[in-house]
Amino acid sequence: MKIFKIVLVVIALFTLNVQLVRHGYVRYFYNHESVLDKYNKKNIDYQIEKIESLDELTKKYDLLDEQIKKLEEGKTQKQINGIKKSEDPYYSHNKIEKAITDWEAKQAKIKEIRIFWFAGLALIIIGLIVYIRIELWAGIAFIISGISEMIWWTSPSFVGEGTRSEFLRLLNTKLLYTALTLVLVLLLWYIDKKIYKKLK
Repeated sequence: MKIFKIVLVVIALFTLNVQLVRHGYVRYFYNHESVLDKYNKKNIDYQIEKIESLDELTKKYDLLDEQIKKLEEGKTQKQINGIKKSEDPYYSHNKIEKAITDWEAKQAKIKEIRIFWFAGLALIIIGLIVYIRIELWAGIAFIISGISEMIWWTSPSFVGEGTRSEFLRLLNTKLLYTALTLVLVLLLWYIDKKIYKKLK
């Protein structure tokens, strides 16, 4: 039993340490820019990266939407189809639309991380109660489920497009909850050692 628990703790600590280092690297050292950006990126791409709120993105989207409506006003469908969609205001409109979708996806992800991390914490608490008072193996099963939930939801994300600010918020959330999970695993190991000494 002792060897089994040591193996579980080592696997959890190994995984969390790797995640923590990766999150830290992407947060503080990863270069998000390229020398080719000046050739490939347009003005709107730089604007999107610097936007700090969803409200700001939505306002830009509304302005571009109005520009498109005015541009298409009085034109036939054939004339509208003939307009180059790779140029503004269409290009900027599509870019902002993608950025809004990306922002909302990241917001949802942050919410999910918090919900499932605390769900994992609840499983660990139930596991500790079961472990101490009812059945050792059943308690361990709950604790493993809780830690697995936490590790899964704090695992690294791919560096995507969209606003840098919302990506950093997601990364900061993962960094924080990974660190908390790491501390929690060490705390559980300490509690287990104390319980083991009392039962001896």
